[in-house]
Amino acid sequence: MTETERTLYDTLYVMSETELPLIFKGALVTKAILENNSYSETERLTKDIDVNWVGDPPSMEILTCAIDECVTKVNPAFKAVAFRDYGANRAAGFKIIDRNTNEVSFKIDVDMRSVTGKKTYYFGDISFSGVLPSEIIADKIVVSSSPLIYKHRAKDMIDLYALTHCVDVSLIETLTICKQKGNSIQDFDGFRNHRAETEHAYDKLRGVEGKPDFQVVYGHLTNFLMPFMNDIDRSLVWSCGRGEWYDSTPKRQRSMRR
Repeated sequence: MTETERTLYDTLYVMSETELPLIFKGALVTKAILENNSYSETERLTKDIDVNWVGDPPSMEILTCAIDECVTKVNPAFKAVAFRDYGANRAAGFKIIDRNTNEVSFKIDVDMRSVTGKKTYYFGDISFSGVLPSEIIADKIVVSSSPLIYKHRAKDMIDLYALTHCVDVSLIETLTICKQKGNSIQDFDGFRNHRAETEHAYDKLRGVEGKPDFQVVYGHLTNFLMPFMNDIDRSLVWSCGRGEWYDSTPKRQRSMRR
């Protein structure tokens, strides 16, 4: 863990100890999921905190004061400066600046959209409330289905690769989450037909320890994304242990469908 990540988790802990209606998401939650499942083959470093505010959105002034109070508890030299107001499909953005150096130490994004569920995560000596693994995976599938996968979000390939090695995934649950959040799964044109651009974006990724070869990641994700790419809607479950999909429908019901 880097010094920055230790600071991020300290901040996350302080924020989670308040009465603010916060549910964390993003790379720090992904890291906790992998840690809780003893997965250590790959590790993507991060320099920000992503969190959802659940309930009626506060004013930017109140939100800025709340974030500032939290970060100064972590380090009295820190101050929170808002650089982006929240809006439709846009998170509020804060730069956490060190008063001594006037440099940005990290960033915090606060989203006002609802989440589909939450659970308690443990990382080292801290615990916090975060979104479900299924929601994180659903979001990364949506990104993988869009041109963003080779334009700005190749990092999601690493996260999806790692998560699908330690988390079982229900196809129907994932499709339901996408529908609930209003996220449309696109045609995977970028993933399928812009492989060279996707590989180039992947190879440019920095801050990833144990980054697998692109061909390994691409082959694995091709198998995992298959039912989404082919618009299948059945009771399939991805087994992280076997690295494949299987039909979870009871045998009797399967025979009745034939």
